[in-house]
Amino acid sequence: MRPARSVLLGLCGALVSGVWLWAAIAPLSRQDWLLENLLVFAIVALLLATRRRFVFSPLSYALLSLFLALHLYGSHYTYSETPFGFWLAEQLGLDRNHYDRIVHFAFGVLYEGHSLLRTCAYLAQLGARRVHSAVLVDRCVASQPIHADIVGIRLQVAPLDIVECHVPPYEADFSIRLVRHGQRA
Repeated sequence: MRPARSVLLGLCGALVSGVWLWAAIAPLSRQDWLLENLLVFAIVALLLATRRRFVFSPLSYALLSLFLALHLYGSHYTYSETPFGFWLAEQLGLDRNHYDRIVHFAFGVLYEGHSLLRTCAYLAQLGARRVHSAVLVDRCVASQPIHADIVGIRLQVAPLDIVECHVPPYEADFSIRLVRHGQRA
């Protein structure tokens, strides 16, 4: 394992462990906390058991850690009682604490890979009048009527080609590589 990757995984582990320890101290409902942490136990156990066979990108590990931290925060208070959710409701003039929706949205984006189109449709249902997006690489093969407001670079690629983006601090060096369909880099 590369040193930068080891450091990132150590940081991710420290983040999740720290938030988990904090969340374990006097949660609002111990029974709810334990029930909601079954997901965390299962994910962490699965990642540890398969870490050599299924290696994810550093960004994937970082996003997974972020999701777990959001989930653990919600489990400490129960999702409907999070201070952040109440603060957000007050700031946006909402009628209830929507922290549960924030975490479910994060789950959809991180795990189910919801597209930008579905994300925009969901935000429109919530009343968003405008959504801005930025991408590091535009593959120029979009089949939906959505285009990024800010684009790092545009690449003309085949629909099945893969564009790999390596971005510090998640990778040692910044690079963008094109993997042609059916070929390995």
